Amino acid sequence: MGVTLAQELSEFVQAEDLPILAETAMDQHALAEMKRQIRENLNQNQSEIEAWLENQKQVLAPYFNSFQTIITLLNQRREGEQLAGTEYHRYISVLRSQLSEDEMYLIFIYSLFSLKGVETGIDLSYTSFFGDEGEIKDSVYVNLPAVMKDIAITHFVAHSDELVSYAHRQEMREAYQESRSRQQNYLKRTSF
Repeated sequence: MGVTLAQELSEFVQAEDLPILAETAMDQHALAEMKRQIRENLNQNQSEIEAWLENQKQVLAPYFNSFQTIITLLNQRREGEQLAGTEYHRYISVLRSQLSEDEMYLIFIYSLFSLKGVETGIDLSYTSFFGDEGEIKDSVYVNLPAVMKDIAITHFVAHSDELVSYAHRQEMREAYQESRSRQQNYLKRTSF
């Protein structure tokens, strides 16, 4: 019998010496405080939220890196047709069930407002990780402000045709890579 996704994830985490999510679990009180601070900052501009996230980098980076690795691997397996659609959605649900509402909120904010979180946002787009339209509206997994619910529904709910979801994600990845490449070329030309 072939290697299961769970075995592959476990081997990858061990080989890369990545902490698993359970090992990077954060104090629930600290998470609640981070969420409160973010909610306060939502009335500010994006650069202030990015600055706040940057200040929290030491605490959050291992957590977000582990999460990003898992989402990327799931998407690669699904897009490579190594996972059936129902199996993929089951793994997404299992991953979601391991997270608290505060963790879900932080991941959502990170994927939208952090420059480093762009890749996470792209990998989460059209996966229904935050729930389907009704679950987002009813705050089943994460309680978002109304304007954020609209963003979640528009960008994170899976399209009924999975090929459309894959195509959107691929377009976003390509646009992001092109932008990063232009940025790096600019920095090379202007470096001292």
